[in-house]
Amino acid sequence: MITAAQLAYMRTVVNGLMPSTGYVLSLAYTNDGYGGVVEAWGTAGTISCRVDPLRGGEALQGGAIQPFHGFQLTAPYNTVLSEANRVKVGAETYAVRSVDSDKSDAVSLRAVMERL
Repeated sequence: MITAAQLAYMRTVVNGLMPSTGYVLSLAYTNDGYGGVVEAWGTAGTISCRVDPLRGGEALQGGAIQPFHGFQLTAPYNTVLSEANRVKVGAETYAVRSVDSDKSDAVSLRAVMERL
C-alpha cells in the first residue's frame, strides 16, 4: 500500500509530463427562435494534458470492421471528463470515447479519443 505522501509525489511527477494545454468542451443547446435548438460546444474547463496515438484497434462501423486510429489523453487524476465531452488540444478537436475514471489511487486520468 502506498502512503498519501507517495501518491501526492507520483501525481506531481506525472503532472510534470503533460506538455500541452487542452480545453474540455461541453455541449449546450440554445433556442434558434423558430421552435428548434442549435447545438454549441463551449469550453467547460482548461487542463494540462498529453495526447498520444493509439494504433491497432478495430471498430464496427456500417456493418463492417474498420481500423480505429484513436488517441489517448492523459490528464490530471481529478479532471472531470466523460463520453459527453470533447477535448480541443492545439488545432485538433477530439470526441471522448471512454474514460478510465474509476480506479483507486489514481495518478492520472486516461481517455480514449477520436479525432473529429
